Order: sequence, then C-alpha cells, then structure tokens
Amino acid sequence: MRDGALRRAGQREMGFAALEALIALLEAGSPTPSRLPELARDDDRIVTLALTFGLTPLADATKGLCYMTALLRKRNSFDAEALGVHIRALRLFAPDSPLISDMEAALVLGRIAALAAHLASHLSAR
Repeated sequence: MRDGALRRAGQREMGFAALEALIALLEAGSPTPSRLPELARDDDRIVTLALTFGLTPLADATKGLCYMTALLRKRNSFDAEALGVHIRALRLFAPDSPLISDMEAALVLGRIAALAAHLASHLSAR
C-alpha cells in the first residue's frame, strides 16, 4: 500500500513538472502564425495532464486556448493579443501558482470564454 502511494505521489510530481514545463514553453515565445500547430499540440498535452491530475480550471482554461487556436487556423487568421491573454491565464491555474478561489477562477474562465466568443464573432463577420 505504501509503495503505491509513493508511486502515485511521484507520478503527480512528474505530471506537475511536465505541466509547468509546457506552460513555460507557451509563455517563452510570442505567439506567431507559424507556432499555431505547436500551440495546438501543447494545448492538447496540457488538457490531458490537467484532467489526469484533477486540475479542472487549468484544463478548462486550456480548452479555451485550444478552441481559439483551432478557430484561428480554420479561418487562416491570427490574433497574438488574444492568444497571449489565454496563455497568461494558464499561469493562474498552473500547479506551482498560488491557489485562487473558485469565484476568482470562475471570473477568469468567464472572461476567457467572452474573449473567445468575441473573436469568433469577429472572425465570422469577415
């Protein structure tokens, strides 16, 4: 029993370290059109790891980034500022970041959703 708990704790540490590294990778460079496929790949990895370790707000924020990345690729468009906002929001929910309240998390996730909806309507109007 004790070995299983230690193994799970070790897996959790490795998962959290991987999440931190992926978020740092997204933060490291400014979003560019050529980086959209890379962003999409890393977004998927973050969602999978976040859901695996029960980090639902991080997964939800990353799903917003996935949606935006897919929308921009589909429309052959680009919005560095909107992508930057989403990427910065991931840091709020990262494992090593200070905990935020459920109310604060809901507020951030709501704003991210509103930004994505605005961008979607703006792109469809073109």
